[in-house]
Amino acid sequence: HYTLITGLYPDHHGIIDNDIADRNIQPEPFRMTRPHTTVDPRWWSEATPLWVTIQRDGMRAAAMDWPNGYVRIDGARLYLHRNGKQAGNAAEETSTVIRWLSLPEDRRPRLILLHYGAVDHEGHLYGPDSPELDDALREVDAAIGRLIAALEQDGLYDDADLIVVSDHGMASVPPGQKIYLDDIIDPRAARIVTLGAESGINPRRSMRGDEATAALLEPHAHMRCWRKHDLPEHLHYGRNPRAPALECIASPGWIITTHRARTPLTHPLRGDHGYDNLAWSMRALFIAEGPSFRQGLVVPPFPNVDIYPLLAHILEVAPEKNDGNFSDVEPMLKPGGPLNGRMHSP
Repeated sequence: HYTLITGLYPDHHGIIDNDIADRNIQPEPFRMTRPHTTVDPRWWSEATPLWVTIQRDGMRAAAMDWPNGYVRIDGARLYLHRNGKQAGNAAEETSTVIRWLSLPEDRRPRLILLHYGAVDHEGHLYGPDSPELDDALREVDAAIGRLIAALEQDGLYDDADLIVVSDHGMASVPPGQKIYLDDIIDPRAARIVTLGAESGINPRRSMRGDEATAALLEPHAHMRCWRKHDLPEHLHYGRNPRAPALECIASPGWIITTHRARTPLTHPLRGDHGYDNLAWSMRALFIAEGPSFRQGLVVPPFPNVDIYPLLAHILEVAPEKNDGNFSDVEPMLKPGGPLNGRMHSP
């Protein structure tokens, strides 16, 4: 999510995983599932999200259940944000956004970020091909339909650009396909930072840690490990100081865990993401509609870092330094650029 709104790869914006160890900031690791560990602005200070940039330009931005939407970055906070009780309920989340759209024009946000989490949640629990995920898709589809109906009712639809995007794909995880790190190394020889489709590991500075490193770098049937500086270039990962010393990536459909791992990996996972980004199942969704976009166009795949310069162009703000390539997405836009300030809605 931070890549979508900064146009930077994790190596460059610093949010390298859902769990991050950085004792220069705080002894307790950053954990997505523990919001109190994520509020320190220093975690997010290696990048400037788009909502900070546009608010500096005098526009307003809002976010519904968007990761880090509650954090003050560069001294700035979102004009409107909601996170917590409504998260995960697409109907309630949409109702909040509709209320924001009903604000007078001088108070209405120019950019609204809306995160629906149901599809991801059901995909993890039941798998990408499950009836439960199909139900979640219908729930989100209905919520987007209701949002479009509200835009039409308020006379905003013709001036609104809607972009539907996902931050990752989802691979099916058959039962029993687990790789146990503690069958390969002595867990006392390393600090295991993350588990799942990928695992970040910091071996101890000792002979035992060296042995663990050597064991992990050996070939494994359904997992490959690298020293972080040796990771394949297409992963765009491993140069940030927060990145663990070793990175292991499972084959799609396999999970890296330990025999002692606590939730969520003790619960059956039927789907996961975080595998090699060249895997077809990791591809993300992109659909755009509105006055800025050409109609009926199907474009070649492009990296999610390109969405940031696309949004900056539509909002008519100078983008911060980013890893995106505007030329990748420019062909999807109508000639003539943004509508000369006429777009007052998200």
